Amino acid sequence: MGSLLGSEYGASLLRRRRDKEVNLAVRLSISSKLRRILTISHPYDDPEYLKTLPVDHPAHPESKEAQEARKLAENETVALRKRQQAHTERQSQPKEDNDRNWFQKKKDQAIGTKEERRQAKEEKHRAKEEQRRRIRVSPIPFTG
Repeated sequence: MGSLLGSEYGASLLRRRRDKEVNLAVRLSISSKLRRILTISHPYDDPEYLKTLPVDHPAHPESKEAQEARKLAENETVALRKRQQAHTERQSQPKEDNDRNWFQKKKDQAIGTKEERRQAKEEKHRAKEEQRRRIRVSPIPFTG
């Protein structure tokens, strides 16, 4: 009797497993169909639909309006490229004195520009070196 119950139990497990696989397959096929149904695209994005329109319809690719829209879009992209190119050129150019903001100008008035500060530092360094050289070269007076 034990073997009979075991085989029935095994058969029921196989049935449940098969049912789960079938249910999963059905759910997957339904979800893919729903995805296809729910994927909405605008008719103007569909080339087949656009071919069915008369040539004088504004949405037809060969219509006067569509050609003007394409020309406008091309002009906008050209203008955008020019603006981007001008921006990169401005970024690559070094800043001039007149490009500095108010705070930078006030700072330069107070402590000098970067170049002026560097030049003053070099002059100070040269003066120190000259003083050290004079001290080494000059004889020490003998008091004794």
